[in-house]
Amino acid sequence: DCFHLGLEIALGQERNSANNGYVVGWQNSASVDHVIFETVDVYIEYATHATTESHTQPRQSIDFGFTYPVTDDIAVDSGVFIGTNKATPDIEWTSGVSFRF
Repeated sequence: DCFHLGLEIALGQERNSANNGYVVGWQNSASVDHVIFETVDVYIEYATHATTESHTQPRQSIDFGFTYPVTDDIAVDSGVFIGTNKATPDIEWTSGVSFRF
């Protein structure tokens, strides 16, 4: 009841770490979210990001955060990403505002 499972796979062309060419990159994530207090949506996610660049490790993190609808057309969100390997920063924080047009 009120739990959702999200799965995502994304594939794209990205700049390499030397910023002098391109590599193929792909991201995978699996998340579970749950609505609390009737409006706040909280989530936990496992995410990976890998590329075809030589001698690089995939980045992996456990992420958690929330989304809150301010109005029908505006939502705020915030999250913390915790790296699970040496290729990933230990902790990153993100926040944002989304507008529907």
